[in-house]
Formats: sequence, C-alpha cells, structure tokens
Amino acid sequence: MGVTVAANGIGSASSISAGRIYIIYKESADDFVINSPRSINPHYRKNLTDDVFFDLAAQGKH
Repeated sequence: MGVTVAANGIGSASSISAGRIYIIYKESADDFVINSPRSINPHYRKNLTDDVFFDLAAQGKH
C-alpha cells in the first residue's frame, strides 16, 4: 500500500478509496513529557569485562 501526504496536509493511500477514512488531529493541551522507551535491565552489570560477558553469554546465563 502506498501512502502519500501532500504539502497541504491531505494524504492518500493507494488501496483505500477517497472519503473512506478521516484522521483528525490537533495539538494537545497536555504538558510535553519525554518518556524513555527503555525499561531497566535487571541483568545489567556496569563493570563486567568483555571476557566474562562473552563467557556468560555462551553459557546462556546472566
């Protein structure tokens, strides 16, 4: 499916007939908050040497 958006903000999708879908968007009044998409890794070891890391990885242990 090809999707395009023109400079005026009007979009189209090659497999959808015109007028079948409408997307309405507006600016949110909520405060902007940056959320980290990453969770904390309980297995992270900051001072783990490369040799120990690869040894543990080869064993399938953490």
